[in-house]
Amino acid sequence: MLMDEVLVFLILIIGFGIFAYLILKISERLGQQAQINLQQAQDLQEIKEKLSLGTQLQGYLKNGLEKTADLLEDLKSTDKLRQQREVEFLERIKRVDEIIAGTSTKGISGEEILRETFKKLPQEMIEQNFTVGGKTVEFALILPNNKRLSIDSKWPAGGLLLDLEKESSTEKRKEIINKIEKETIKRVKEVR
Repeated sequence: MLMDEVLVFLILIIGFGIFAYLILKISERLGQQAQINLQQAQDLQEIKEKLSLGTQLQGYLKNGLEKTADLLEDLKSTDKLRQQREVEFLERIKRVDEIIAGTSTKGISGEEILRETFKKLPQEMIEQNFTVGGKTVEFALILPNNKRLSIDSKWPAGGLLLDLEKESSTEKRKEIINKIEKETIKRVKEVR
């Protein structure tokens, strides 16, 4: 019986050893699995945080785009209003130009405008009915060096300016601009 007991005892020890070995391996695997689970949980948390940041960024971008669209609409309406005012202003200038430029009747209204404007200047700065180059102009501005700048109530290039505005051909516009420049230079040379 002793042999049987020893054999049983050895079987128990071997069984216990195998059992302990299996528990140790299972424990190691559980530890490894726990580490894997912990790493996966950390990875999931990072992904969750990145998604949250992505959602916030998307919200900021959407808000920024909406504000940009609003600003663009404001700019469009402001530009449209500016263009309308510009057109109105040009129409008014045309009407004034048509009144001032041209015939002697229109010249008289130009003289009145100049007279009213010159009332704001000291009398010693203005000379009336000034003759230059055989022509008499309504006014001359007396410069500090005692030279005179002749001022005619008619706009010498008023008609050309109107022609320029109506013309769409680039070549003809260049011709009109050259005529305006020549007329302006001619008037500048009348200073003496």
